[in-house]
Amino acid sequence: MSNDFDLFAYAMEQKFGDVHFKVDPKTGLKAIIAIHNTNLGPSLGGCRFKAYNHYQDAVFDAMRLARGMSLKSALADLPLGGGKAVIIEPSKPYNRIELLKSFGKFVNELKGRYITAVDVGTNVADMDIIYQNTLYVTCTSAYEGNGPSNPAALTALGVKQGIKAGLQYYFGSPEVAGRHIAIQGVGSVGYLLAEMLSHEGAKLTVCDMNQQAVNQCVQQFGATACSLDEIMQLKCDVLSPCALGAILTENSIPLIQAPIIAGAANNQLATPEDGARLAARDIIYAPDYVINAGGIIHVAYQYQGKNYDRIIEKVNDIYHTTLNILNKSKELKKPTSDVAEQLALEKLCIEEGALS
Repeated sequence: MSNDFDLFAYAMEQKFGDVHFKVDPKTGLKAIIAIHNTNLGPSLGGCRFKAYNHYQDAVFDAMRLARGMSLKSALADLPLGGGKAVIIEPSKPYNRIELLKSFGKFVNELKGRYITAVDVGTNVADMDIIYQNTLYVTCTSAYEGNGPSNPAALTALGVKQGIKAGLQYYFGSPEVAGRHIAIQGVGSVGYLLAEMLSHEGAKLTVCDMNQQAVNQCVQQFGATACSLDEIMQLKCDVLSPCALGAILTENSIPLIQAPIIAGAANNQLATPEDGARLAARDIIYAPDYVINAGGIIHVAYQYQGKNYDRIIEKVNDIYHTTLNILNKSKELKKPTSDVAEQLALEKLCIEEGALS
């Protein structure tokens, strides 16, 4: 991200609602809450806590991810808009508890327009601290009586359903048994996805910067380990990006030998044009914000007090949502990324040219 990032130009282009900033010199809090759209309901999205090279990177991260949450919630038929929070980790020593309490006050000032949740760098214990100063938070330990507070398992379940939809579309069967699936990134979601697929008989190849995580998959699931460069060119049935964003690029797409791409990573396409590049190669792409929606479904339904069985049922619906987008893409002769985005924008009442 260059230092000449134009917040207002990006906000206008992506039809943003508002972006809020908070500074608390006492605790060292520097935070951004981006609210993309609230036409369907209050915005809900995780809170990232990480260091950034420049504050503009943090702003762009929050805004880019907030827009993705709008699309994700719309396609999951949730009565929610899209939001995201970013806390810039202080470079100097700080008290994490007091800083998170201050962030909770920040969330509360928005009076419910934004509901926060766990994300990269935050956990259930952090949400409990934030809860001390606002009711507009989910993923707290108070929800554990209705399923786990960490949404990683439900995110993995949704991705598995997206993979099955891709298999059904391409091979005529959703069964993963005997299918070769390459998982790029076996962190919290990727590891759980590997576990689920292994239990159903898939052949797995995995890679990750964390060698310990790779070794665990090799030992527990009989997976084959490889490098990032190797996995992007691997002959397999499904390539599942579950770590880095912007991994599908003008340079990487010509190397891919998998007929299906379906993974948990956010923002897998480096540019909108990369969706068309995948389509030109007849690679089936299950849009990331469609199939990784299990997490937002989980936290939204827990926040609403829904029964855990109903949450599982809703996450399993990702299979049908994905298959519908793949079929509509074929019917309209348009990239799946374009079809999914337009369906979401129509639900959000944002006009960008109706599908026809």
